[in-house]
Amino acid sequence: MRKFLLVILSVFVMSFLGTNVWAVDGQGLSRANKLWQEKSYQMAVNVYRTIKEDKSLSEDNQREVLFKLADSLWRIGGDKNQKEAERILQDFIEDKQEDRWQAESYESLAQLYLQRYRWQKQQEIKEYLGKAKDYWAGASNVEIARGRFIKISFILGEYITQTWGWNDASIEGLYKEIIKVAKSDADKSKAYYTLAMGYFNQSYDKKKKEKAIEYFRKVIDKYSSSEWADDAYYYLGQLYEHQQDFVKAVKVYKEMLSKFQRGQSSWVDNIQRQLKNIIEPDISVSVGNTFLPDSEIQFNVRWHNVNEANMTLYKMDFVQELRWDDTKSMSNSYRGVESYSSLLKRLIQSKRYQSLPVARSWQTSLKNDNKHQWHNALKGLAEWQKAS
Repeated sequence: MRKFLLVILSVFVMSFLGTNVWAVDGQGLSRANKLWQEKSYQMAVNVYRTIKEDKSLSEDNQREVLFKLADSLWRIGGDKNQKEAERILQDFIEDKQEDRWQAESYESLAQLYLQRYRWQKQQEIKEYLGKAKDYWAGASNVEIARGRFIKISFILGEYITQTWGWNDASIEGLYKEIIKVAKSDADKSKAYYTLAMGYFNQSYDKKKKEKAIEYFRKVIDKYSSSEWADDAYYYLGQLYEHQQDFVKAVKVYKEMLSKFQRGQSSWVDNIQRQLKNIIEPDISVSVGNTFLPDSEIQFNVRWHNVNEANMTLYKMDFVQELRWDDTKSMSNSYRGVESYSSLLKRLIQSKRYQSLPVARSWQTSLKNDNKHQWHNALKGLAEWQKAS
């Protein structure tokens, strides 16, 4: 029994002494920080709580331990942990000591609110992220500060645009600051692309539309290997389509397809469909009225990429055509005719219209400027025949 107790006592003493050694020589802080960086927050909390009481830590280390304890606590979850974390972080924010750990507290509390109170704490989130960003903008360690400044700026920019839209006065300057500070192509391309999308969403303004084109092209031409290049191609093409400049849209889409294949971009199939819709001939006919005997017959034609059209009018006996669709079962609700349009649809799909007697047939020239523009014309029957 004595040996057993001695072993337990020895283990306890060694563990106790070991914890104190970590705290004194910094190994405890290093271990806790490693756990924090690995996002093992519960384990990190246990170590931070132990070394928090160590009076030999420098003031800066004490503030670091307290901040990282709070940051770990709210990330673990639970109301009790969150309340303790909020209290500690608020104390840092209200402290007059404007150091790194106050800036870290601004960012951490903003992220907590983003996760839990996104809509209830809008102004606080914007303010705290702004404070953290401003601290890193003036920090002396430029290389560390640059990365933190850019990271926080992207978080802030995304939050502002999602909450208040692209018309927020601060958003343009925010992304231009990122471009000015950033060194990596990844950061610059993301900032240019985000700015382009901001202008894209305000394309009712001619100057901003031109800016969107400029920045999309910047991503495409200067950062062609970035993750944003295919997105820039797609939305630049969309912008040209909105401007009705289909020639430029086709050029952009074809350029994109020459550089990306399926599996390399999620836009490939979509752009192939867009190209087909723009380039291929298309024509449709519609009428706005049911015409009584001897009334003027008018119909509307909408087309693009078509030079000429053969127009044919068929005679049809409506009474005769109001029949069951014998290809469908008796229980099928679509066996009968429910409307005039469904009757015509059946005639066309079955190609039965081809057996109807022809009343008139003629060829009409249509406007085609080779710019893939849509055209539309509403005319009476006599006028359509004159255009032949």
